[in-house]
Amino acid sequence: MSALLDSLSPSSTSTSRSADHSLFGPKTTLRKSALPPPPPNAADRDRQSLESLVDNLSKTWASSASTFASTRPTAPFALHCYTHKHNTHLTLSKPSGAVVISISCGNLGFRKAQRGSYEAAFQTSAWMMRTMQEREDVASKLEVVFRGFGEGRQAFLQALLGVEGRLIRGRIVKISDATKIKLGGVRSQNPRRL
Repeated sequence: MSALLDSLSPSSTSTSRSADHSLFGPKTTLRKSALPPPPPNAADRDRQSLESLVDNLSKTWASSASTFASTRPTAPFALHCYTHKHNTHLTLSKPSGAVVISISCGNLGFRKAQRGSYEAAFQTSAWMMRTMQEREDVASKLEVVFRGFGEGRQAFLQALLGVEGRLIRGRIVKISDATKIKLGGVRSQNPRRL
């Protein structure tokens, strides 16, 4: 048994093995280039993938932003026609809501009961359409919004469909009605008796 232990214990004096052999076989020297690179830890791998994702997204967004800006649909200007028993108001506004032109029958010189007439509303509509044709800052798309059921509503439609509105008709992309309808609500005023 001692002989076996002697053969297993390393001793410099009684070695029958050569220097390039060990107990478990011949020594092999490994070069660093032959070893595979150590795997990156999870934090480095996540950081690299996140950076590449951000780079790809920023390139995609930059290219799509320029494409979208060139093909973005422009919102239409709004032409509001508010008519009631006593007057007609016409307002042209930008898509942001800023007023470009605003006029009523009283601005054209109609006074008192004349403001609620068909003729006053027709002339006001014709003036508005003529002014819109002369101005260059008015967009090519237009939305018409009606409100109220006065005589001026029919007068505005006739002006739009007539000679006065021939250059405006092609710009209209949408027509809507914003008349307020009361459903229940507070008690109405008693009708006037004459």
